[in-house]
Order: sequence, then C-alpha cells, then structure tokens
Amino acid sequence: MSDKAMARIGWIDEFKGFVLLLVCLYHVEQSFPQAQMGMLHLSALRMSAFFFISGMLFSTRRFGNFKSYLVHKTRVLLVPYILLSLLFLALDPVLYNFDLFPKAPRMTVMNIKPEIATVWDYIYWNLAKIFVAGKSSIGSGPLWFVFTLYSVSLIFYGVQKVAICVANKGRSPVKPGMTSRVIIALIAIASLAGGWLLYVNHIRLPLGIERDLTVLFFFANGWLCKGALKD
Repeated sequence: MSDKAMARIGWIDEFKGFVLLLVCLYHVEQSFPQAQMGMLHLSALRMSAFFFISGMLFSTRRFGNFKSYLVHKTRVLLVPYILLSLLFLALDPVLYNFDLFPKAPRMTVMNIKPEIATVWDYIYWNLAKIFVAGKSSIGSGPLWFVFTLYSVSLIFYGVQKVAICVANKGRSPVKPGMTSRVIIALIAIASLAGGWLLYVNHIRLPLGIERDLTVLFFFANGWLCKGALKD
C-alpha cells in the first residue's frame, strides 16, 4: 500500500478530536455542576456528530461478505465492549463493600428500576445492562457508544445491500447508484421517526434497538454525504 493511501486525513482526526473534547467537557460539567460550560445545549451535536463521521468512513471494500464484516466488527468493537464492561464491573468497589451501594449511581435497565438488596442483585442487574440493554455496567456508562456503533454498523451493512439490490431489481449489484441512495435516505428518515416515537413513548427495547433506529439516521447521512465531503 502506498504512503498516500496509508496517510490519515487530517480534518477527520481534527473533527473527531473536537467532538471528543465536547464529550469530555460534558462529563466534567456533569460531575461539577458549578462548572457551567453550556455543554447541555450541545447534547444533540456530540454523539450524532460521531455517528455521522462513522457513517462517512463506512466501507466494505475489504470484506467479501457479511460474515467477514461481522467477524471484523465483533473483534474490534463487540469484544472490547464486553471485556471493558466486565473489567469496570470487577473494579466496582460496591462488589467488595456493599455498604457503598447507597452512594452508587442509580440503575435503570430498560425502564426497570430494580430493587437491589444484595451484592448478587447488583451483579445480576449490571450483567443485564451489559448483555441485555447494551449499555455497559454502571461504572462504564459511556461504553454504550461502542455497542451502538457495533449494532448500527451491522444494520447499515444490511440496509445498503438491500437498497442496492432493490435498485438493481435483484441483479448482482456493483456500486450504489442514485436510486439506492434515495432508498437509503428514505430508510434513514423512517428509522429516525421510529426511534423518536419509541423514545417519546418511553419504550426501551433489548440491545438498545430504539437507539439504533435514531443513530442509523446520522450514520446513513454520513455515508450519503461521503462524496460531497471528500470533494
């Protein structure tokens, strides 16, 4: 591979660094309420921007089929999500001194506010957060992003292939054309509407499906804008 092909795109690194800074400042503001930096008003920008740029970088050129893409994403996203979630759970001081539980963050799993009376209850509901809700253990909440990126990447792979297949009327697709892009845009809009309806009606589904529906909109738009942004 040539040096040019391997070179990083500077503005993409700068973009991700800027959004990461906003995320860090938001969590600082959460931990120190007296530090008002206006981060709450940027809530709609931070994570949607990450998913937008992830969609722009989406590519299946290195993968001949869905299985190879699934194996790759599982290795680089799902496995780290699970291992880090379990690591932070193992480091949780509540496991070793349950008297600290009243000081621990309140836990909600898919709209369920569990009654936790023992350390085993605490472990059980943390595992439910990790493997059922897809939101990681209570001490590593931000890892929800990794799991959601994993899920929406796989979903978009299917959306793209279906859209290209429909646009080509079942013939073997080569590259996405205008018709397939329109189909993807319509799916993205419908997905956003579905995610919004679930959210406003306080419906939380296993594996964060309502999150995936919302995120798919930004991910798909990043992919659709890829050509224009490169130009």
